[in-house]
Amino acid sequence: MHAIFIILISALICFLLINKSIPYLENILPDKINKRSIHSVIKARGGGIFFSSIPFLFVLNSLFYRDINTYEIIYMISYPISLIGLLDDKFSLNKRIRFISHIVIALSIIQNSNNLVSSSNFFDQSLIYFFYILIICSSINLVNFIDGMDGMLISCILLPLIILCIKFQNPTIILILIGCLLGFLILNWHPAKIFMGDSGSTFLGLVYSALSVQSANINISINLLSLLGPIYIDTIITIIKRIILKQNILKGHKLHLYQRLYKVGFKQTNIVFLYFLSSLLITLGFVLFERIGIIIAYSISIIIYFYLDLKISNKKIEINLF
Repeated sequence: MHAIFIILISALICFLLINKSIPYLENILPDKINKRSIHSVIKARGGGIFFSSIPFLFVLNSLFYRDINTYEIIYMISYPISLIGLLDDKFSLNKRIRFISHIVIALSIIQNSNNLVSSSNFFDQSLIYFFYILIICSSINLVNFIDGMDGMLISCILLPLIILCIKFQNPTIILILIGCLLGFLILNWHPAKIFMGDSGSTFLGLVYSALSVQSANINISINLLSLLGPIYIDTIITIIKRIILKQNILKGHKLHLYQRLYKVGFKQTNIVFLYFLSSLLITLGFVLFERIGIIIAYSISIIIYFYLDLKISNKKIEINLF
């Protein structure tokens, strides 16, 4: 009951703050329409700064009367990426600045983590550092790529975040974040009143991956990261396709499955529900059967992906399937 109370209060506070701020954000941070946009009306973005800041302020306040735990330290180190994302939402920062900031923050997280896999051998330890930096920086960008439709990203990351929270015995900081995401989702659900922007998507990719690797057992970390299946499946397959087509993977495009499904007539809510079902399938697979369950769920999700992809390519898909 204590955990549920924290989630509900956090959701309410986040919802009220964002709802009150939307008129101002529409003027300060409008999400301008471009050729990749799915929406046709200019709306506010930068909403991610709210659900990242509320837990941050909780930890900041806690510093005055107690020692903060590992998860809170990781959260504090992760928070600046939300501020950088907010600046990017406003000024479109240089890609090099974003890339360097991601690496610096990832390194800071690794340096301040006590439970990571380690080695006394310098070469092995260097490889471990590289591995963790690769995981964290890749997750930041892959999660960011999927944030292109109302309610999509939160629908893909909410269940994994809940599982992560349970695995780590319900840290208050993660409970507050879950509540804030639920509060934001109400306003981000189709038709969205506000978008999270890079201040939210890059932050979620960082904080989830950074928390997932906080285990000396590499198998637990891999399982937790694997829960982001719908995000990894879509983005990684799309990147591979673009490499095969000799396209610049750093440039914007509309080749994600969710974008192509929308183009042939699927409703946004149905597409998001499809991705949520994939997330639910992978989560249940992990809860019931752990690694083998994840493998089976991934296999089913990948088969469905290629089935839909083939139907779209052959222009035989029925838009009333959902």
